[in-house]
Amino acid sequence: MAILILDDDPDVALAARLLLQRRFGPVRLLQQPEDLAPALDSGDVELLLLDMNFLPGRTDGAQGLELLQRALAHSPELPVIVMTAYAEVNLAVAALK
Repeated sequence: MAILILDDDPDVALAARLLLQRRFGPVRLLQQPEDLAPALDSGDVELLLLDMNFLPGRTDGAQGLELLQRALAHSPELPVIVMTAYAEVNLAVAALK
């Protein structure tokens, strides 16, 4: 299983990687949203952990929702776990839809 973590906070990504790789094996880290498509093209991603906010000062999750749509358009069956430190109920509902 290959897990991919896309998060602009290197500390969060590293902590998740250390936790997950012990139990599930290889975990790849990305920090830049533009690196998502090439990573998905590799065909070995079986789970995506996706941060919802990448732009400085933004906490609305808009960029994460856009990336979620792109990821699912590319790989409709890909399991995705969205994560953010600035969650609101509206964002959670939008991500689930």
